[in-house]
Amino acid sequence: MVRAQGGILLLLLRILLCSVFPETNIASGIGSLVYGNKPDAAASALFSCYHAQHIPDPITMGAYLRGIPSRSLRMHRIWWSKHRHRLALSIFTHSDLDRLKSLERQCRGYPGGLITVAVWVPIIAEATTPPAPGQKPQSGYNLTAAQSAMLANATNTVDRFYTTFESPAINSSANGSSYPHTCILRIVLVYELVANDIMAALMPLNILRNTAMLMATTPLVAMVDADMLFNWGLAAKVLMNTSRVVMMEHKAMRELTVWVIPIFDTNTTRSIPERVSLAEEAVADGRNPKAKLLDMWHKRGDVYPYGMYGYTLGHGPTNYEIWSNTSSDYNVTYQTGYEPFFIVARKALIPYDSRFRYVQQIAH
Repeated sequence: MVRAQGGILLLLLRILLCSVFPETNIASGIGSLVYGNKPDAAASALFSCYHAQHIPDPITMGAYLRGIPSRSLRMHRIWWSKHRHRLALSIFTHSDLDRLKSLERQCRGYPGGLITVAVWVPIIAEATTPPAPGQKPQSGYNLTAAQSAMLANATNTVDRFYTTFESPAINSSANGSSYPHTCILRIVLVYELVANDIMAALMPLNILRNTAMLMATTPLVAMVDADMLFNWGLAAKVLMNTSRVVMMEHKAMRELTVWVIPIFDTNTTRSIPERVSLAEEAVADGRNPKAKLLDMWHKRGDVYPYGMYGYTLGHGPTNYEIWSNTSSDYNVTYQTGYEPFFIVARKALIPYDSRFRYVQQIAH
């Protein structure tokens, strides 16, 4: 069953899946790459499990066009927060280094909730010298000094980002209570060997989504893009409602119900700074945030349902006219091409199709 969630607002700014988690920690040495108060057994197991699937051959355009998923991704480092998340819903997403600023806004809009992120760095493999007659081909690929330096810079960038939110001075409420006022982060930095600059431009979205999903540990999960902002009421008014969460967990597991999340975009005729300001206005908490959003849509024309002026099949079945006039859940009829963002039971979510890259997110 598919339902639209009448009380949740979002705003859009714009596999390599281990089938079994080993229960033991990985060997010493790799454990030092798992950052946190203390390397968590799950994080260590994820590291080991993921690398069991690794093949150090760069993904080529030919392999991609033949539907062969990349297996040249490798986890470089994991940051696993020592803070305890307080909400039953994990958000999982993917990013590159350029989107970390958007991810920062997203994290501040989901206080107490867990956000798991797979950050991607493509590395274009240099051509290797063919073996001499009688010699065996070189196995594996060793990063050059320049590539290692680039990866080190990426690591430092993610580390600074993570530290910003992990700091006790940042991740605590203004009144001194233990409840955090930003999200709880788990981040993995993944690099991928690619054959050329074309493949370096085609982010392996679905593999990264699956990677981030592996770090989620709550009953409910939702995949969103890193450049989305949450309405602040998602955490404060929906996920802190115990009876509501119990109902959602029950229906998600027993009836395989998913809850569609309405998505809005900002007016594309505005400048980027204006659109950022509109987004922050739309998701800010207040006495009646939904009424404010509808005013920004119907009267001011500052926002509108995502896909309204583009790929209407992608989000049209959500039926924003019904959503505008109700505060209750309602059934949504699936149509071919529908690609909503949704909340679902973690254990019921099938992996995303790892053959697809870039914007091909409709395949799941």
